[in-house]
Amino acid sequence: MRCTNNATSKLQQMAWVLISSALLLLGVVGSVHAAGPGNFGYGYGHGHGHGDEDDHHYPRPTPTPTPTPTPTPVPNNNANLSALMLSSGSLAPAFLPATTRYTAQVTNDISSVQVTATTQDVAASLTINGVATLSGVASNPVNLTVGSNSITIVVVAADNITSLTYTLNISRAASSNAALAALSLSAGSLSPLFASATTAYSADLSYAISSLQVTAATADPGAALTVNGVATASGVASAPISLTVGANLITLVTTAADAFTTQTTTITVTRAPSGNADLSALSISAGVLAPLFDPAVFNYTASVADTVPTLSVTATSADAAATISINGVATVSGVASVAFSLVTGANALTVAVAASDGVTIKTYNIVVMRQANTALNTLGLSVGQLRPAFQVAQLAYSVSVGYLASALRITPAVGDPGSSVTVNGIVVVSGQTSGPIFLNEGLTSIDVAVTAVDGTSRHYTLDVTRQALASFVQEVYAKSSNSDLNDAFGTAVSVWGNTVVVGAPSEDSAAVGINGDQASNSLSDSGAVYVFVRDTSTGLWSQQAYIKASNPGVTDYFGNSVALWRDTLVVGAMFEDSIATGVNGNQLDNSATDSGAAYVFTRDANGVWTQQAYLKPSHTSNVAGQSVNYFGYNVAVYEDSIIVGAYWDNVNATGVNGNEANLTAAHSGAAYIFTRDVNGNWTQQAFLKASNTQAGDEFGRSVAIYGDTAAVGAPMEGSTATGIDGNQVDNSKAGAGAVYIFQRDTTGTWAQTAYVKASNTDANDQFGSALALWDHTLVVGAPNEASSAAGVNGNQADNTLAFSGAAYVFENVTGSWTQTAYLKASNPNANDYFGYFSGISLWENTLVVAAPLESSNATGINGDQTNNTLSGAGAVYVFFKDVVGNWAQTAYVKASNTNTFDTFGAALGLSGEVLGVGAFNADGATRGLYGSQSTAGGINSGSGYFFK
Repeated sequence: MRCTNNATSKLQQMAWVLISSALLLLGVVGSVHAAGPGNFGYGYGHGHGHGDEDDHHYPRPTPTPTPTPTPTPVPNNNANLSALMLSSGSLAPAFLPATTRYTAQVTNDISSVQVTATTQDVAASLTINGVATLSGVASNPVNLTVGSNSITIVVVAADNITSLTYTLNISRAASSNAALAALSLSAGSLSPLFASATTAYSADLSYAISSLQVTAATADPGAALTVNGVATASGVASAPISLTVGANLITLVTTAADAFTTQTTTITVTRAPSGNADLSALSISAGVLAPLFDPAVFNYTASVADTVPTLSVTATSADAAATISINGVATVSGVASVAFSLVTGANALTVAVAASDGVTIKTYNIVVMRQANTALNTLGLSVGQLRPAFQVAQLAYSVSVGYLASALRITPAVGDPGSSVTVNGIVVVSGQTSGPIFLNEGLTSIDVAVTAVDGTSRHYTLDVTRQALASFVQEVYAKSSNSDLNDAFGTAVSVWGNTVVVGAPSEDSAAVGINGDQASNSLSDSGAVYVFVRDTSTGLWSQQAYIKASNPGVTDYFGNSVALWRDTLVVGAMFEDSIATGVNGNQLDNSATDSGAAYVFTRDANGVWTQQAYLKPSHTSNVAGQSVNYFGYNVAVYEDSIIVGAYWDNVNATGVNGNEANLTAAHSGAAYIFTRDVNGNWTQQAFLKASNTQAGDEFGRSVAIYGDTAAVGAPMEGSTATGIDGNQVDNSKAGAGAVYIFQRDTTGTWAQTAYVKASNTDANDQFGSALALWDHTLVVGAPNEASSAAGVNGNQADNTLAFSGAAYVFENVTGSWTQTAYLKASNPNANDYFGYFSGISLWENTLVVAAPLESSNATGINGDQTNNTLSGAGAVYVFFKDVVGNWAQTAYVKASNTNTFDTFGAALGLSGEVLGVGAFNADGATRGLYGSQSTAGGINSGSGYFFK
C-alpha cells in the first residue's frame, strides 16, 4: 500500500511501540530508545530482587547473552519541499510545503528564470521540467515566452515510490518597446542621422523624385508598423508615396506588442520645385503657326485675315506647376487666353513660361500678321432700312425713305480699330453718327469708305430713294378704341419712328395702368393716352396700348402733353392733385389742387409698356392759390433726360436751383429736369427759372430738350428786347414772349446760356408759345404775331393780320445762337394761329408748323389754300432746309375730312418718315383705325391723322 509520507511515519511509530512492549515483558529488552521510525536501539540493565538482595554482593554467574535481532531499515517516503524560490518574480500564493500550485508574473525583459527547490528530506530527489536538479541549487535557466509558461517540479521521496508534483505558471508580459531599430529612404538622406530615440526627421529631394519608399525596422519584432496609415512589415519597403512640390509629411506609427504603447516618427520630405519652363503645346484661335510647334522652337509667325479683329492663344505648360502669361496677362495652362485686339500689320504676342522654381523662364514669341481690314462691322441708319440686310462682304445697298425724310444720318462701325471711315468724304468716328446727309426727292447715293492703316480701302454704296411729294399721303385716319364725345383725342401728339402717341385728356374711364377696362366713364376728364404702331412690312397701323395713370382722378387731364423718344414715353397730367414731391411719392393725398404730375412709361422688346416713374415737382403746396402749378402742361424727352414745364409756378427765384420757398411771383412759371441712371431710377437734376422772373410770364408754357441743351418758353414775358441776349429790364411789351436756353456741363450742372427774343418783338405776340429743338436748331412759335408776310423771311413790319402767327428759326453752329429764318404760312390770315402751342415739330432738316384755326376747305396735300369757308378747320405747313441752309415751304397739309373748328394741327409730331397730326375738336362717332371719316356724332371726340 502506497501512503503519503506522514501516514507512513505514524504507522511505523505505532508498530515499534508494540514491539518494545512485548520485549520488556519477555525480559529481553531492558530499555528501548526510540530513535525514530525504522531505527533499532539496544539497552543493557540489571534486575532488582526483593529484600536484602541489593545489600549483599554475591557473585553471579555471567549469563549467556541472547542475540538481538537486527531490524531491516524502512526507506523514507517524504516528498515535500521545504522551500521554493524563483530568480525573478514572486510566487503567489506564498510558499507552503502543502501547496503545490503557484503563479508568478515577470516583465517582458525577463526572458528566463531559475528555480531553486529544497526538499524536506535530503534523500529525496527532484526534477524541474524533467531535468534532475539538486535540492537547494538553482536550476538551469528556463526560457520564457511572452504569455503563460508552465514549470513542473517533481519531488520523488527516498522510497522511490512516493512523489509530489509542484506546478508554477509564470506569465511573461508583452513588450512595450515601440522604438525603431532602423529607418531609411529610397532616395535622399535623413537629417539628422537615424537614432532610435529621434522621432522627427527631414529630407530634401530634387524635383525629379516624384515618389518615395520608406523602410523601417522595429526594435521589437512583435511591434506593428504603419506608414501614412498603411500597415507595413518591419524591414520591408513601404508602398511608393507620391510627392508634391514642397513639403510632404510622412508619418510612421509603431505600436508595441502590448498593443498600447506607440511611437510616432515623422519625416518631412521637401521636394524641390521644377525648373521646367517648356511648353508642351501652343496654338492660336485663328491662323496657323509657322513652323509647327516644337517645345525647343521659340519664335513663330502666323497670318490672319482682316476680318479677324481679335485672337486668343492657348499655351500648355509641360510642367503643370509652371505659370504662363501672354503679353503680361496671366493665362491658365491649356485654356484659351483673353482675346487680344489685332491691328492691321504685325502684332506681337509674347508667351512667358515661368518654372515653379521661380528662376527659370522661357519665352515663346508669335508675330501675327493681320491683313489690312477695310470692312465695316455694322452700318446703321437714322431712318429707313438697308436692303439687303447688312453683311460685311455686301458692298451695295438700297434704301427707301418717305418724303418727310429730308435728311439721313449713318452710323458706321469699322472692324479694325486702326481703320478710318468717311461718309461722303467726311470723316466719322467709328460707332458714332454722321451729320445729316441731305436727300433730294428721288435718288441720292451715299459713299461709305473704310481705309485701313496700310492705305487700302473698301467702299460701301447706299442708293437712297426719297419718296416724291406726289406720293406723300395720309395713311390712316385714327380714332381711339373707345372714342366718345368730348374726349379731345388729339390734344397732344408725339412720334418716334413708326410709333405715334396720341393724348386724350378729357377721356373719362376709371381704368388704371396699361390696357385696362375702357368702358367705364366714371372719372370725368381723367384722361388717357393711345399708342399706335406701323408694320413696316405691310404699312398697316394698329393700336398697341391704351395707357392710363397709376392714380387716375377726375379732371386730372392725363394726356394733355406727351413726348416719345425711342421706347420712353412721358405723359403730363397738368391738373393732377397730389401733394407728393419728387419721384414716386405718395399719389393718394390730393390736397394740392392742380399741382400737376408727369408719368414715365417704357416699352420692352415685346412691345409691352409699363409705368417706370411718377414725377412731381420738388415743391407743392396745399395753400389755396399756391398749389396750382400745372406741372406737366408741357413735357419733352431726350434719351435719359426729361424736362417738365409748370407755367403756373409761383416761386420768385431766378436761374438754376434757386430758393423755392418764396412764392410771391404768381404764375411766373418754372421748369424741372429729371435724369435716369443705368438702373432706370429717375431723380430731379435741376429746377429752372428765368433770369428775369416776373409774375405772369408763364415760363415753362413750352419746353424742349436735345442732348445737353434745353429750351424753355415764357410767352407772356414782356421785355422790348429783340434777338439774342437783349435788355431784359424794359417790360413795356406785355405778352411779347421770350425763350431761355440752358446748357448742361459734364458734371450735370445746368446754366442759362442765352436769352432769345423775336426779331420783331411786339406786345402779345406770345413768342415762345411753342418750341422745337433738334441738334443745333431751335424753332419758336408766336401764334399771336400779326404781320401780313407770307412764306420765308417776309416783311415783319406790317401788323395787319392779327393772330396770323409766325415761327422763328435759330441756329447755333459756332457757339452762339442766331436767327436764320422768319417763317409765315403760305396763306396767312388773321386768327389762324400759325405756330400754335403744340403745333411745331422738327426732325433733322424737316419742320412742320400748324395753324389750327386756318379756315380753307381743302383736303389732303397741297389743296386750294384760298377758300376760307371752313373756319377753324386747321392746316399744317411743311418746310425743308436745303444744303446751303435756306428754308422753303414744300407742302400744305389738310385733313382728309376737313371740317369747321376741327383744329387740325393743334398738336403734331414728326419723326423720320411719319407725321402725326391731332384735331382734338374733330367730331365723329367712329372708333379705331381705318373707319368711316364721317363727322356725324361724337362731338369733340377728336381725331388723329398719320401721314407718310
